[in-house]
Amino acid sequence: MTNTKVEKKAIKRPTNIEESSYARTIWQVKPEIAATVEDLLDPGYWAHVANRLKAGHRIEAIPDDRHYFAEFFVLAASTNWAKLVLLREVTLIKDNQPVEKEGYIVKFAGKHKWRVEKDGEILSKNHDDQKSAAAWLANHIKDMT
Repeated sequence: MTNTKVEKKAIKRPTNIEESSYARTIWQVKPEIAATVEDLLDPGYWAHVANRLKAGHRIEAIPDDRHYFAEFFVLAASTNWAKLVLLREVTLIKDNQPVEKEGYIVKFAGKHKWRVEKDGEILSKNHDDQKSAAAWLANHIKDMT
């Protein structure tokens, strides 16, 4: 029998460890409703805030109408650009386009959330989603007949 000594490979242990909240920042941005995830991946999109971003930061994007949620990882940033990688994108509302019915319009309107209009007059506002605004309109039309 041979007496062979097997050397165990030394496994390096982590020495540089810290709380993630200390090491990075998570930002939240509310892009314009028309802004797509592809728009947010353009380094120039971040020109006005790039000086606040650092590699390793994360950005959560949620438009006012909440039709999507996207999370990005900042790979690099300078004074007028930031390179991001998309971590995840979730479609929250499939159809957020204005709906027209019998001369009424149901649409998203920023601070008024979803609202119902007719001939430029706001009939109802502050609905959390398109469905509740459409339900209000259905009741309104029923009441008018």
